[in-house]
Amino acid sequence: MKYRLGELIESVSKTYDLKNKKSVTFVNTGDVFDGSISGNETKIKDLPGQAKKSIELNDILFSEIRPKNKRFALVTGIDPKNYVVSTKLMVLRNKNNLVLDTNYLYFYLTSPLMLAYFQSEAESRSGTFPQITFRENVANIKIDLPPLIEQRKIVQRLSVVNDKVKLNNQINDNLIAISKAKWLDLLSSTSTTEVVMNKIAKITMGQSPKSSTYNTNNEGLPLLNGATDFRENINPQRWTSDPKRVVYPNSYIFGVRATIGLTTKVYQKYAIGRGTGAATPINIIYDEFLYFYLEDLFKFYSQTGSGSVYINISKKEFENYKIDVPKISFIEQFHSEINPLFNQIKNNKLQNITLLQIKKDMLNKYFQ
Repeated sequence: MKYRLGELIESVSKTYDLKNKKSVTFVNTGDVFDGSISGNETKIKDLPGQAKKSIELNDILFSEIRPKNKRFALVTGIDPKNYVVSTKLMVLRNKNNLVLDTNYLYFYLTSPLMLAYFQSEAESRSGTFPQITFRENVANIKIDLPPLIEQRKIVQRLSVVNDKVKLNNQINDNLIAISKAKWLDLLSSTSTTEVVMNKIAKITMGQSPKSSTYNTNNEGLPLLNGATDFRENINPQRWTSDPKRVVYPNSYIFGVRATIGLTTKVYQKYAIGRGTGAATPINIIYDEFLYFYLEDLFKFYSQTGSGSVYINISKKEFENYKIDVPKISFIEQFHSEINPLFNQIKNNKLQNITLLQIKKDMLNKYFQ
């Protein structure tokens, strides 16, 4: 049966009650991404002006700005009473559970078909940023709903894939935590020599190809233009037939402009744009050390290095970043112990790439 979305869902703008609160977790547009919600605990006096909306469990957060960046999430697994969200996030709420499953709605709104529609609508508007609104771009969408029982079957199939991806990510987080603890223990228990980063790694800074070479037909190399293309899992949105900078398997990529860090190893050849940098160890034994040195570098620049809200790290700053390196024998021993853990991380990430393609194919099948 066909419905207009405005008949089934609403955009909620209830103001968060800050009375008797000392601090809350503020969720901005950058704190939601492809199903995940983070946010930062913030004192009431330090909250920005756009921190106003309250949320409830099973609300859908969906950024009004740049829909293609996947700034959306379903509110689950948190206590929403402690969260206040930005006015730039739509808070979408199901108001007819008798005909619409909320999880089905979430998968529908975040399907490739709908994201392409929202991005097209956003780019057709004038203004600084590509932006959508509930009234103009969501409420009037017509949706042909299958029976509720069929919606729940579709949700169950998609959720199996989603849950496996999340589990792999959790395992990888634990493996990184174990490896980092051993790295810190080694640095604190042995003598080190201070050197600069380019003594153990080659740094490459991305350069964006001409937009006329972009395509979505898998022609040329997949393009990683910035952190959005590899946050949590590598997911390029475009390809280029004329790459200007290339990164090769077993190098690390990272964001270098605005969103910095998110250090990620690549296992195939990619083109990298100006928002992305890469580091390749000059010797494989430095591989795991390089990962943690990069993480330290990003922590430094995000806290003290730039002095600017908009962070832009240069190649020179990477190459000249000072690091403490133990004797080569200790590095070799660390590599032999930790490399199997990093290989497990690799296998989980490669599996996630396959799973995400399966999910994309399913979304295209169910939401044509």
